[in-house]
Amino acid sequence: MLYVKKGVFGVILQPQRADEFGDFIMGVKIPLSKILYMPGLLPGVLKGEDEFLILGGVYEVNLSVL
Repeated sequence: MLYVKKGVFGVILQPQRADEFGDFIMGVKIPLSKILYMPGLLPGVLKGEDEFLILGGVYEVNLSVL
């Protein structure tokens, strides 16, 4: 399945945390060149979310239902 996302979006690595946002979990492989921010990159900034910020594009995803 292809997923098209424009702009910047967030990705969470922990499935148990991702289920807070809905009943579907998408697995995706993201190229390193598309990662704008990752946890720990800037100490003291965006703490607590453990979220990666990803640049938009076309991604192939695997869809799982909880």
